[in-house]
Amino acid sequence: LRLRWVRCCGGYCSSCTRPASWGPRSASRVAAPCPAQVRIAACLGGRYCLCSIMSLAICLKSLAAAAFVMLPEEGANLSKATQEAYLLFRGGQVDEAVKSFEKQAALGDETAMFALGTIYHKGVALEASPARAEKYYSLAAEKGYAPAQYNLGLLLIGDAARKEEAGRWLRDSARSGSKKGMLWLGVAYLEGSSGFDQEAGGARLWLEKAAEAGSVEAEYYLGRMHEAGFGVEKDLTKAGQMIGRAAEAGVTDAMMHLAKSYLSGALGETSTDKALELLRKGAGELDLAVFQSALGLLYEGGQGVEKDYEKALFWYDKAASGGDPGAYNKLGFFYERGLGVEKDESKAMRYYKSGASAGVA
Repeated sequence: LRLRWVRCCGGYCSSCTRPASWGPRSASRVAAPCPAQVRIAACLGGRYCLCSIMSLAICLKSLAAAAFVMLPEEGANLSKATQEAYLLFRGGQVDEAVKSFEKQAALGDETAMFALGTIYHKGVALEASPARAEKYYSLAAEKGYAPAQYNLGLLLIGDAARKEEAGRWLRDSARSGSKKGMLWLGVAYLEGSSGFDQEAGGARLWLEKAAEAGSVEAEYYLGRMHEAGFGVEKDLTKAGQMIGRAAEAGVTDAMMHLAKSYLSGALGETSTDKALELLRKGAGELDLAVFQSALGLLYEGGQGVEKDYEKALFWYDKAASGGDPGAYNKLGFFYERGLGVEKDESKAMRYYKSGASAGVA
């Protein structure tokens, strides 16, 4: 299977988190290569990287994770040769697959170009090469292939000197029918980000197109627009329905927003039980630090629940372990004051220092 030993990358795989340049993080996370320059790795559950484990079962999971990244876009019209190249890749015959993709790309097959771009962009089974990724994405993008236009835009968006170029490709991907591109462009207009002016009409147009194409993330943003009356008629009932559908589908930004609205009544309904259900799902089942900190805050303040410093401490500790820098300050405060735990100024100082090193004032 041509598998290699996996080196530990420090616990968390940063590639599993969402790109800052587009949309909300959903509950399902795409397996992606970790920063350890491994040949093949799996991020099980979207969180933990495999570290020096070579049992056959785990190896097969690693291979499946790598192949998942390589799956073609839904509905892609693949030639027989390109389909066979994908099968080679999924079977672990990486070198043969790449040669086959290169042969088909030379014949003008944009899906093969996209596959090569993805391999070098993600560093899937081969060392990542942004230059090669750009080369192959560009070839497919210039042929009007929407997935390549979208990925090319994301590849370039981090370069300040090429942000305008990246925006053009992302806009082109939306016009070419990319659901992800429509979502990205709608959010860019909504927030006035990535070189786009804030424009309610543009936001509504592209978010509605993305929602019609099946994007639940787009429904969340449209719900927020109806909640605020931004570019659309203010309608809290419609807003709640749209945000609720997105939350039910696992869009975590929607889950958090809906939980807060249940506590405040911002969308017309107040329900501590429903808020806690959403927060506990995010904190427990999804193991997300932002939800863990939110639960800690509720138990600390006794908002809708009985005040319980021990439970607050438990959730802040989980959040800090999950990478929430603000949770360190909370832990420091609890140990400094002896809230739910024996007073320990030395430990409090360590937590404060950890928070400060993470940039929390």
